[in-house]
Amino acid sequence: MITSTGNNFGAGAISFKSYGCADIVVLNGKVEVSASAPEFLAASTLEIYVPDLPMRKSALTSVFMVMRRGTSLPFATIVKAWIKNKNTICVEKCRLYQYYGDFSLLFACAFVPKGEVGPFSYEGITTVTASSSDATIQLAKSSCIIREHWVSLFALFYSLNGPERTDAFSFTMPELPGDIAAEIPIVVHGGDGYDGSVIMMAEVSGPVFSVPAPSYDAGGPYGTKFLKAFFVRGDNV
Repeated sequence: MITSTGNNFGAGAISFKSYGCADIVVLNGKVEVSASAPEFLAASTLEIYVPDLPMRKSALTSVFMVMRRGTSLPFATIVKAWIKNKNTICVEKCRLYQYYGDFSLLFACAFVPKGEVGPFSYEGITTVTASSSDATIQLAKSSCIIREHWVSLFALFYSLNGPERTDAFSFTMPELPGDIAAEIPIVVHGGDGYDGSVIMMAEVSGPVFSVPAPSYDAGGPYGTKFLKAFFVRGDNV
């Protein structure tokens, strides 16, 4: 676990479930941001200050910026994030969305070193399946890497919908390890007047993905439904 020592945008205490070494830093967590805080308005880039990281500087990665319009389902876009130095995690300030008010930054990402090139290897792919007792689900394709300390998962769905759009539902990917836990977005579709993509939030606990009500009828022809996330395993620090 990483607990921040401060930030420059007026947020409260920030903690991440984390795994870090010189080659990769994986973070899971959510940061609540007040778009009206004076510190946020004054900041050009959002900075989160942390104890020493094992990485001096990272290449760009992305985090989800999650918003809500009224009582509708949440929607999201991605914003750039990077490790500026061993004590500072930076997130792009996306001004386009400020008029929606407060928002969340959802970390389910990995940072890798900037400016370092090593031998490329593509190995250890785990095939995953998906099933549900109360939802219609069909995987189109997936990519999953399971390591000792972290998991990377991408899943593209042909269909993914509960009994009704107002019902909670769950599904299982039994090949995933039981020691992962995070909140992640499932991207449903874009357009329809949203500045971003409509999402469903999923609570992941081991191989089980729980989508609380209201969910969304994602089984219709609304474009791509997918999730992409890195997970920290166990209580790694």
